[in-house]
Amino acid sequence: MAASASTLPTAFISFRHRLRQPPLLLNHTLRTLQISATGGERPQPPPLLLHQHRPSFDAFLSFHGALRHTIVDHLYASLLRKGVKAFKDDTQMERGVEVKQAISAAIGDSSIYLLLLSPGYASSSFCMDEAVEIMKSCDGGGGRVALPVFYLVTPEDVCLPTAGCFKEQFQAHFADFTYARVQGWIDALSAIGEIAGFVHNNGR
Repeated sequence: MAASASTLPTAFISFRHRLRQPPLLLNHTLRTLQISATGGERPQPPPLLLHQHRPSFDAFLSFHGALRHTIVDHLYASLLRKGVKAFKDDTQMERGVEVKQAISAAIGDSSIYLLLLSPGYASSSFCMDEAVEIMKSCDGGGGRVALPVFYLVTPEDVCLPTAGCFKEQFQAHFADFTYARVQGWIDALSAIGEIAGFVHNNGR
């Protein structure tokens, strides 16, 4: 769906009541919405809810640092005003805590991952490692969901990271990192690009 910097928080807030639900019920709710939209089969009743850990954060923001003081700050503030507890790496990090360790812990303690995929996103090995861990978390069960925001990039750029606007960035990665690590980044981006998300084209 199309979104601007001002409308994105409102679009995201439609997920808020599902963010508050335990993971298994969240999974069922998203499945129900999908079936309702396509007119398909009737969904099964929600699974029996057992004692489950409720994540500390409603949303985890993954972004390239160049966006920190523009769309990211605006989005973060808007989410907080609407009651969504979001993690942004320069606000919830304790002094003296190793950055990667803190981010990994926050990913594991979040319900929904909002990935702001900008032209510079793939240039950062930190962003790429985040993307891999986020997709592993989504694939690991617990009802966690990734929602991409295509910010001045297209879903096709993300689906085919070595052929679109990220091509030169990945050429550099193959020269600087192991093949297995870079291929993991490519696989993660390709999977993210297949997810229906928000498209932000800055008014173009």
